[in-house]
Amino acid sequence: MQRSSGWLWKGLVAVPVCVGYQVLVHSALLDGLGRTIRLTLAAIPLLLIGYLVAKRARRKGLWAIALLAAGAAIYIIEVRDHLGLTVANVLTHTCINLFMLWLLGRTLMRGREIPNMLRFVASGPFQHATDWGASGAALGLAVHFTLMAIMVAWFMVAARNVPALTDKPWLAGLIYGLITWAVMNLIVVPLRFPAAWPPKPMAIATQLFAHIVLVGLPTAYIARRYLRG
Repeated sequence: MQRSSGWLWKGLVAVPVCVGYQVLVHSALLDGLGRTIRLTLAAIPLLLIGYLVAKRARRKGLWAIALLAAGAAIYIIEVRDHLGLTVANVLTHTCINLFMLWLLGRTLMRGREIPNMLRFVASGPFQHATDWGASGAALGLAVHFTLMAIMVAWFMVAARNVPALTDKPWLAGLIYGLITWAVMNLIVVPLRFPAAWPPKPMAIATQLFAHIVLVGLPTAYIARRYLRG
């Protein structure tokens, strides 16, 4: 119980921190904030990686050299081309993607095959999809992207009719991410899979992160760029 509580608190802290950082980065990139703010934001992921290296890495010296080189490169790029923050943001997303790959590998090592996961997704609207083999897995992938398309489409329709939603995309994206999380995890999933309720702390944290950072914020910023030109 204490371990689950610990994961919950870590998730409750990590999700708003990640969301807040992405909001600040996107605002800085769109609004052209000063160099000091941009360099400060660019330094944050390097400092976080440095902390993790100091705490867990074995070859700390090599990691330190690599991080110093990355910091120097980002500084030079920012001063010369004003792209240092963009590079740092790419680094952040690369780390996130590597983490997702690690989770995928961990899932496979535990014997959980990707097709089974996809068939489980398909079993939401199609109850017997878990027995449909490769076609069930393909259907699960289609169901996933269909859900994403619906989420994006709803926001685009709302933004067309309520232009104010694109005034502050960070706020609209944050709220919309919370709404999509609540609809899926507090209504849809419990109705279809009662055994999944209540969700585990780690599931709450990862789903909040996914719906806010990977759905809500990108959708809001894309809507702003597309609808405002």
